[in-house]
Amino acid sequence: EFNTDVLGDWTNFVTLGDSKSNKSKAKITVENGKLIFTLEDNYLYSYLIFDQNTYEDVSVEVSADNRGKNNNNVSLLCRYSEDGWYEFNIASNGMFNILAYDATGIVHKGYNALVTDGSNAIKMGKETNVYKAVCSGKTLMLYINGEESASFTDNKYGLSDGKVGVSISSFNVYPIIVELDYFDIQLP
Repeated sequence: EFNTDVLGDWTNFVTLGDSKSNKSKAKITVENGKLIFTLEDNYLYSYLIFDQNTYEDVSVEVSADNRGKNNNNVSLLCRYSEDGWYEFNIASNGMFNILAYDATGIVHKGYNALVTDGSNAIKMGKETNVYKAVCSGKTLMLYINGEESASFTDNKYGLSDGKVGVSISSFNVYPIIVELDYFDIQLP
């Protein structure tokens, strides 16, 4: 929960989907018990990585309230390390994907899609959604508002442990404003 300013426990970085995008237009604040991402430019991908622990098998869950334009991703990360990470992207348009980010090129450098699909469980527009990502052994699972939306067994990338995190992405419209009520880390 974000009842105090906990940003000192996290590392923030922003990547760009367009060379014209301005990283300084991505802000993260803690206000009124919420962690608020505000993206005021196109194609900004703002990441927060929780620095306090590393995990092998882990479950991460957020409650995300969309307060801006309806074209964004909320992403959950597990096993974040210098080798890469697993990323669960849920789009406000009803689509989602699970990616493996290969940082070193052991298999294929960059983002690699493992699952791409859609879900009627995603509440579109200015709504609140609860997203949960589970990394347990080789199994990756995504839950959207309590419904299992995807399960995938990764036999290729083998990311075994690392940190957890969350990301908010803007695309071709802004402002993107997403408020997180909590970020929950548990054993799966």
